[in-house]
Amino acid sequence: MKNSKTILIDKNPGRNSQTYGIARELGTDLALIHEPSVGVVGNKGDSQCYIGVADKVNVIHEALRARIGTGPGEMPMRLIQPEFTIATSDGIRNGTREMRYSLIGREIANDALSEHLSASGLEGVIAVVACDKPPVGTLAAILEHNRPAIIMSDGSIRPGTDSVTGESIDLITAYQLAGSDDEELKTRIAKEACPGYGSCGGMFTYNTMQT
Repeated sequence: MKNSKTILIDKNPGRNSQTYGIARELGTDLALIHEPSVGVVGNKGDSQCYIGVADKVNVIHEALRARIGTGPGEMPMRLIQPEFTIATSDGIRNGTREMRYSLIGREIANDALSEHLSASGLEGVIAVVACDKPPVGTLAAILEHNRPAIIMSDGSIRPGTDSVTGESIDLITAYQLAGSDDEELKTRIAKEACPGYGSCGGMFTYNTMQT
């Protein structure tokens, strides 16, 4: 990091005051506010795809904070607070007018993260991604920023279990029942196919990328 070309926050007292303030709130060493920055980012949205992201981001953030400092074996870096991009759910909106907002979520994630990475002078970032479009936008922004990064998946949702037959079921099972005239069956499978949280349990964009 000694050869970093990133323009860091200069030593103007007004800017220092705000930077000291956030460092104090984050519980990091005030002496490190002019060191290269590192941080965590994640994708957040309105479906179960994103529910686990914030917890993972916070765990990683705390792990970084424990490693940052001026002592032996510690990383002399400025830790910034976690940032999140917004997104929508493909699965919930499939076949509706609102599905038109799904694909542009890729560009929204890309633009937001590009702005964050550049404006924060991040020399390293860890990203937790979920659902279909935000991971692509996140990856593109990180590649454009061209700094060390780790991208981790929040993970796929576990399969459900049909309470009547005991068979393993998932989102695909529910989709395949669209033409059935058995309303009770369709309701039961819809309720039981996606337990817990995680990204869609099928070989869609997200799981294909992770594979």
